[in-house]
Amino acid sequence: MTDVATLLTFLAALGSGLIAGLFFAFSSFVMQALARLPSDQGVAAMQAINRVVINPVFLGTFFGTALLCAVLVLMAATDWHQASSPWLVAGGVLYLIASGKAGFDVSAGFASNGYGEHSPGRYGMFAALLTEI
Repeated sequence: MTDVATLLTFLAALGSGLIAGLFFAFSSFVMQALARLPSDQGVAAMQAINRVVINPVFLGTFFGTALLCAVLVLMAATDWHQASSPWLVAGGVLYLIASGKAGFDVSAGFASNGYGEHSPGRYGMFAALLTEI
């Protein structure tokens, strides 16, 4: 593996770890805290989170890691004889699949549309949690 590939791999692993940590925190305690609030306050808090998350640090890390993973997949696919190539392809493809779910729009997530009586389908908080993560 070249020095450039090693650096890109390190940066992609770092970005993946940061995003994984964010998603872990969100799913393990942020959503639980929001569920303890009255419906209107929980919706307002989720809407505030969805607005604040659109910032250069998060978007740069989220999409920058996706770009790094795509570059690493292409580099590994063109240099398949390297022992690290299958691992780079597997890791890059997994990140790209996980980060590119259909209809991903961080500013208009399910919870920002409300739940319970605030939702057109009267969805419960559990459905909102499953959709958000």
